[in-house]
Amino acid sequence: MVDYIILSIYSTDIVIQFLTSYYNVTTGDEIMKPRMIAMRYLFGLEFIIDFLSTFPFRWISINAGYDAFASLVQLLKVLRIRKMYSNISSADLKIETKALTKIAFFSFLLCIYTHIVGCVMWFVLKTDYQWVAPTDFGNIRSRMQDPWYQTDDSNF
Repeated sequence: MVDYIILSIYSTDIVIQFLTSYYNVTTGDEIMKPRMIAMRYLFGLEFIIDFLSTFPFRWISINAGYDAFASLVQLLKVLRIRKMYSNISSADLKIETKALTKIAFFSFLLCIYTHIVGCVMWFVLKTDYQWVAPTDFGNIRSRMQDPWYQTDDSNF
């Protein structure tokens, strides 16, 4: 259910980006023509990142290698968070409100960073069954010497 909610939020953001005007840096004019807005977004780097991070690759995964690719592409959602900082910086808010918003944003980034590091550690430990050296260092034993260790992948 959470995946569907996140997918709908990111999909709505893509639609909104096709309708959001932008400023031309050289002339200083605000561009409001839908065709120019769509062409700028469609041929820019932001659309590629938005599309790859939103497309449900996991639902059409065929094999384990493709599933790993789907997991890596989901990390691109983190790059979409950078838009939030530019929105906070350009918002017309009082200095105190803007400072509190930036503190909340950086706290959110810290939580995301911690989550990503935890996911990477889980992925490494899940794929590498020998996380302790196979030699005996006193009281430390490897999983290969453990009588409860199962060699099949039925419970992983």
